[in-house]
Amino acid sequence: MVMLVEPAVDPLEPAVNLGELAGDLAELVGQERRLVGQERRELRVHRRISSTPGRLAQDVSKR
Repeated sequence: MVMLVEPAVDPLEPAVNLGELAGDLAELVGQERRLVGQERRELRVHRRISSTPGRLAQDVSKR
């Protein structure tokens, strides 16, 4: 006896929605850029603070 079974997934349909995947990737890239920018600002402040001890009060007040 031969049984015909339909596949659960249509083999002609893409496994992932490429538009959705591209949107997720763009969102992650944006988050990464914001984090890198934040880290750069923090490093700049840290360098400023550590380079001149007399400027500590000025740098802290700018935050």
